[in-house]
Amino acid sequence: MLFHVERSGGGRQDLALMASLPIYWNREWCVQFLDEQLRAPGNENILQKNLFTILTSSEMVAVTRLLAIYHIAIGMPLRYLTGKTHEWKEHDWGVVELGRAFDCWYNAMVHLKDNPGDYLDEEYMMSIFNDIKEDLPPFEDYLDHMFTEKKTTSIGGKEVLMSKLRDELFSPEQDANMSSTEHMSGLVKVIAEIGIKEMTDTNKAIHRYVSANGPELAIYSHKHASQERR
Repeated sequence: MLFHVERSGGGRQDLALMASLPIYWNREWCVQFLDEQLRAPGNENILQKNLFTILTSSEMVAVTRLLAIYHIAIGMPLRYLTGKTHEWKEHDWGVVELGRAFDCWYNAMVHLKDNPGDYLDEEYMMSIFNDIKEDLPPFEDYLDHMFTEKKTTSIGGKEVLMSKLRDELFSPEQDANMSSTEHMSGLVKVIAEIGIKEMTDTNKAIHRYVSANGPELAIYSHKHASQERR
């Protein structure tokens, strides 16, 4: 099966994360297509040559794998929580409680900076927001639906494609995906350090929501927000 592909544009900051899923999953079929095209007599298509070079690079496979794991383990949960927070008053959940998610994210980045190997540990990565799941049933239902129930219609049939993608990310079977593992440790350290830097940068609004920044700065965080703000 092929992962669904859409044309995208604009300034959404999660586009690279979203795009990494079909690039990682569809890569093998894209490479086969490009190989066939480039073998045609007289084909001097520069774009096809460049795409073939990029998609067969072990380092680039590692980058797409890195971003795809980040998207399913962190990006998707955070996007769902921020988009649904206003609906969960009956669960005693609001904007201040959303700070718990940012704390989970920050703590994961700190952990991964020193333990980059855990990035490929499915149990660890997919449990980053477990504390929230226990207190927020709709969030747990969403994750179960996305990874165990939701079927995707695509070329080749209809399956729970996110579950298959998750398996190939953490326990790859394709040779190129397995070979990317040697590059992952260095990339994980980079993405973890960047995450920590962004969440502690006082020029960025997010620092006010991360408890680790202390009571004077993290005034909207779950740990330090005043009763009035709550």
